[in-house]
Amino acid sequence: MLGNILKKLRKNAKLSQQQLADILGIDRSTYSYYELNKSNPPIAMLIKIAKIFGITVDELIGNQAQLRLRDDSSSLNKTDNKAAEKLLTEKIVRLSDLSDDEKLLVIKYRLLEDKSSIKKFFE
Repeated sequence: MLGNILKKLRKNAKLSQQQLADILGIDRSTYSYYELNKSNPPIAMLIKIAKIFGITVDELIGNQAQLRLRDDSSSLNKTDNKAAEKLLTEKIVRLSDLSDDEKLLVIKYRLLEDKSSIKKFFE
């Protein structure tokens, strides 16, 4: 479920619920409800979360719809789930290796709509 994926991404990035909620601009309790599957984030929030972790929304939601289409029995294929989980883990390991300041910098960069001014700064 989405909550499990969110929790795994957050923990692998070594972020607290409060840190991620602050970055997202929401209350910690709201984010906690997402992880507990008590409520679902709006589409705009899913996009923001995916950007933070450097993944697609499709990867964030577990690509379940596509997996169901490929599986004749309409149940999720365990091999596909393991492969998707491995891919997610590989992508977020890089973020977890950074210091807190570096994480914040990367996250803020990923959330920028127009990255051209930042790129010019480093040229």
